Amino acid sequence: MSWHYAEMQPDGNLIAIVKDEMIIELDWNSNLVWKTKCRAHHDFALSEEGKTIVVSIRDIPHPLKNEETIAMDRLIEFNKDGELIWEWNFEDHSEEVEQIVNQPLWMMENTRDWPHINTCEILPENPSGKVDQRFNKGNIIINGRHSNTAMVIDKESGKIVWAWGPGVLEGPHMPTMLSNGNLLIYDNGSHTLETARKFTRILELNPLTGKIVWEFGEQTDNLFFSPGRGSNDRLPNGNTLIADSDNGRLFEVTQDGEMVWEYYTADLTPRGNRMPLYRTVPYSKDLVESLLDRHGRTPDVLSPEKLEFGDLEIERSQYKQLIREELVLYLESGYYDHALRFVNEIIFHFPEDPEGYWAYSLIFAVRKDINRSCEYMKKALDVGLPLSRFTLDSSPLFDALTESKLFQDYIKEKN
Repeated sequence: MSWHYAEMQPDGNLIAIVKDEMIIELDWNSNLVWKTKCRAHHDFALSEEGKTIVVSIRDIPHPLKNEETIAMDRLIEFNKDGELIWEWNFEDHSEEVEQIVNQPLWMMENTRDWPHINTCEILPENPSGKVDQRFNKGNIIINGRHSNTAMVIDKESGKIVWAWGPGVLEGPHMPTMLSNGNLLIYDNGSHTLETARKFTRILELNPLTGKIVWEFGEQTDNLFFSPGRGSNDRLPNGNTLIADSDNGRLFEVTQDGEMVWEYYTADLTPRGNRMPLYRTVPYSKDLVESLLDRHGRTPDVLSPEKLEFGDLEIERSQYKQLIREELVLYLESGYYDHALRFVNEIIFHFPEDPEGYWAYSLIFAVRKDINRSCEYMKKALDVGLPLSRFTLDSSPLFDALTESKLFQDYIKEKN
């Protein structure tokens, strides 16, 4: 089981989808608040009344293959007590979409799920809804990646009342309502069609006219391609936050298409590639500060103190970077004694610091001194370092430790 999507709520709780198994809520300290078993995937939405709508699937006979089944998307809604209070099945409404877009929805015989809904958003109050009831507050916008279609469901009747995308979108994600009444849509540019565009673009669509009023993609110097996943958010300053998800990158662009900020995730796959992202969610600094004030703050070990390392003067905020860059370079080059002297100096300045213990554990893991590596790993965990730092970060260098019986026995004991 793996988390498919997780999102922090304004109270600091975390709601997460465990793919095809359940949806859960955890409090600030990771205690379980509630869980509901269902075949959840991709996305959920919370109403102002505290109800939860989640994308789910169920198996039905395959429309193109006899004696086979297909996973068909549905929406299910739960109240605060986790009781099912509303359900909606896509197969009951596919003809409504075809009538709106004036063409059949194309499906390949080898399609395993349909229409592959990856977005579920309850529409807020918006200017489009004031002139067209299809976009009323409380209606639901969904997105079918395999059908290349964004759709709006009238919550009261259950009917699909608006649809757009076939012939324009290719494997899209995350249509989201903007404060101006337009929709922002992540158009991946890749689908099962041979005519796939092979680059990604972000579209701002006027849903009342069907016209694209802003685009980031082909006409820019920052051409990118995320074929399988992605997200877009319009920020309060008018810029757009974009997840180049398959390449493990986030970036922010202005309305003129100028990139003002970017970030690459540091996590790597077992093959050494950058770990993909699914979606990003921006949070305001004020919200983060209020949550830290409410739940308490962990003292920041990166305070800007000046430290001397031989002839080198650095700020304390740099030492983690030094450990990861210099230490790993020493170890990969075989300079174990240099690595040990370097960490000794770190520990001299930061006694009982988890980064120092992590560094010692790494050195001894590379030297295959498993007893001492495990000893320092335990010390690092005792002072708050997460276990994932040993199983994910620089994981090839930790292989001797994590593959050892000593490590496996310790994990069993902790669990």
